[in-house]
Amino acid sequence: MRTTIMTMAMLTGIAAAAQPQYDNWYFGQFSAVDMGTATPTVLANGAMSTAEGVASLSDAGGALLFYTNGVDVWDRTHAQMPNGFGLQGQSSSSQSVLAVPDPGDTMRYYLFTTPALMGEGGQPYSGLSYSIVDMGLNNGRGDVALKNVPLVPMVTEKLTATRHANGHDTWVVVHTWNTAAYYAYPVTCAGIGTPVVSTAGRVMDSGTPMSGFGAIGCMQFNAAGNALAATWGRYAPAGAGVEACVDLVWFDNSTGQFTDGFSDTHAAPPANHYGYGVCFSASGQRLYTTDNGGVATAPVHRIWQYDMNTASPELSETIVLSTGAEVDLGTLQRASDGRIHIACSRTPFLGRIDQPEVLGTACGVTLNAVDLGVLCALGLPNNWDGAFPTISYDPIGLRDTTVCNGGTVTLAPSWPAPPVGATYLWSTGATTPTLDVGTTGTYWLQVQLPCTTLADTAHVLFHDLHVDLGPDRSLCLDDSLVLRVRPNGASVLWSDGGTDSVYTALAEGLHWVVLADDRGCMGSDTVRVAFRDCTCPLFLPNAFTPDGDRINDAWGPAYTCDLLDYELAVFDRWGHELLRTQDPAYAWDGAMNGRPGGTFTYTLTYSWWDGGAVQRRRDKGHVQLVR
Repeated sequence: MRTTIMTMAMLTGIAAAAQPQYDNWYFGQFSAVDMGTATPTVLANGAMSTAEGVASLSDAGGALLFYTNGVDVWDRTHAQMPNGFGLQGQSSSSQSVLAVPDPGDTMRYYLFTTPALMGEGGQPYSGLSYSIVDMGLNNGRGDVALKNVPLVPMVTEKLTATRHANGHDTWVVVHTWNTAAYYAYPVTCAGIGTPVVSTAGRVMDSGTPMSGFGAIGCMQFNAAGNALAATWGRYAPAGAGVEACVDLVWFDNSTGQFTDGFSDTHAAPPANHYGYGVCFSASGQRLYTTDNGGVATAPVHRIWQYDMNTASPELSETIVLSTGAEVDLGTLQRASDGRIHIACSRTPFLGRIDQPEVLGTACGVTLNAVDLGVLCALGLPNNWDGAFPTISYDPIGLRDTTVCNGGTVTLAPSWPAPPVGATYLWSTGATTPTLDVGTTGTYWLQVQLPCTTLADTAHVLFHDLHVDLGPDRSLCLDDSLVLRVRPNGASVLWSDGGTDSVYTALAEGLHWVVLADDRGCMGSDTVRVAFRDCTCPLFLPNAFTPDGDRINDAWGPAYTCDLLDYELAVFDRWGHELLRTQDPAYAWDGAMNGRPGGTFTYTLTYSWWDGGAVQRRRDKGHVQLVR
């Protein structure tokens, strides 16, 4: 059952929290940490030394695949991939690189890259470009199969992604320089599509005269994929220094459109502050940002918290950390346990927010939470929520089903929402998303998606566990009712706690039985028992004396019930019939044409209604006629 013929990619729900693909972090000055352990484990095998943005990817089991700073790419053995050099990211770009699985091929990954400061400083390209890593190359260690395909020029250093509403495609988002434009590129199994361009939030520039400065900073979606926050810096008017800016915009992950949210600006004149890191808590209810500034003799590095549950989150801003230590606060990134880690540049430590959902300083910020043993830098892996849909072995999710005691069952895929563009074919020839089934059998479903075909089967068993104790009973006094069931392997439970197949009802009232088998089926029935007086006493004397004294002169029955039929016959010793009557009121006077008395035999049949049933009786006896 549960057969899958597909390029294993997309489908079902999206895991916003624990994702083994993001367990291994490679960043900074040869820094490496395994985030998949209860306590982060520092690794000593990193081959990359870089200043800012990185991507680090593992497989579904948490085994490292590759890592990159957007310029060079290293494989799982920490060797540089043969063609893994010269990518058009930049080691000093805030979000230099982003890894996105190809929805149509599980062996391939897109690497999107951004330049630093819009390509200043001799970089070959000022905009967003992409390359492709194919894990089927280089003996399974991967290599760059396609490199540096340009998309849009003049972008900031901000680069992130979120899952498309259809559950399997991806939106890759960048912001262009000196505009308020967001570009949302759809990544589908057919490739990279035409971007959706939206104008939302503020124009991102540096102001005058700090050309290029405002390109710095990160952006990130919340786990739901409907809100994006970005940090940046710009030169404030009237010589007030550099302001740290935060913009939040809303996103429609079905259309790719952005709309205005809120903006906030942090400054402490005459000091300079620039925004850098940004991260939502796992629930999306809290937003954190970092900025750095102050003056040379009095640096100030801050972490801000916003309450996204309020109508105006920008009014909820709270400083949860402010320090003058020799540290620059860089990227904020959430680990699989929900805690948010902080890049503490120029120190050998990772900081951490231990309880990101808690408001205020009680969220617990620590700047020396993880001792790396080597220097950290400004960047941490550019992980994004929803990067990996939760793929089970059984993506359609038909289930073997037992239907008890008749009825029908509806077979249907178990994914949370139907994939866009799916067509269906059932083994019955039906082309509907669901199938009503009323007979035992094995049923299969094929689902054709734009780039792949899924298939699954389910066995349906219709199983009767039928119990019939018959109608309610009215019993004669002193009678009992014996009830029987056929368990056929099922367990039996009677109303008196008995577990045998035979049960004797001795008392008035309701009697029941329940059968249950290992298929999960149950059957039950009840019978009500009542008792009544069923007797109809009828008395015939064993002698009479027809001598005219009006004492025992005639012989006949005495009775107390209403008879339905009656027949009395009398015979002599030779078997000759002397009389026969159907009248219970008739009494024999002994007349026999002068014959003497003696002993005679009789037969008697009669019936009566006892209140619940017709009762019949047949008797034989002797009577003495004395003259």
